[in-house]
Amino acid sequence: MSAQGSFGILAAALAGIACAAAILVPRRGVVIPALLLQFVCTAMLLTPLPTALAIAYAAVGACVCGILGVTVGGAEALQGPAPVVVPSGLAFRLAAVLLVGLASAALSRQVLGAQTGMGMGGSLGAGLLFGLGLLHVGLSEEPLRVGAGLLSMLGGFQIGYASVEPSVALQGLLIALPLLIALVVAYLITLSPGRPESRP
Repeated sequence: MSAQGSFGILAAALAGIACAAAILVPRRGVVIPALLLQFVCTAMLLTPLPTALAIAYAAVGACVCGILGVTVGGAEALQGPAPVVVPSGLAFRLAAVLLVGLASAALSRQVLGAQTGMGMGGSLGAGLLFGLGLLHVGLSEEPLRVGAGLLSMLGGFQIGYASVEPSVALQGLLIALPLLIALVVAYLITLSPGRPESRP
């Protein structure tokens, strides 16, 4: 499994597209599949780590998505689905995604690629996930979407950090961190499951 060349660039592009889709599409049902795709692509880009750790990261991602999916489904069964609201600021979100995505891609290549010697795929994936994840957190109020943004940021950080410090013990702790975030987000979803996005 290599993040060099076209395979790494494809994985990074898919992760960025998934993160952008979670920001732009108003339906909750898009967020969890987009997260799962991000976890799989991030695992493919964790090349400085042993393959077993990358597989463990993908498995943790599947568990995270399972926890969030069950929580969202249970909350909607009890209190009805959250209203689907097409954001009034969709054009703004699209412009923000494009600007942040382009800036993140350019900066990550200059900073991570130059300082750590990461391949094009790894640096692109780290920059897109961190930048778009930060944008997702900034544009969202719903717990599921804020949690998705935090998980995207963590994935981007982990790709970059793995090239600097490939310590198995520390990376193992970072791999387990999304489970903690998922449990907190699941608890917050049960407190306000039907609250729609209100910020344009």
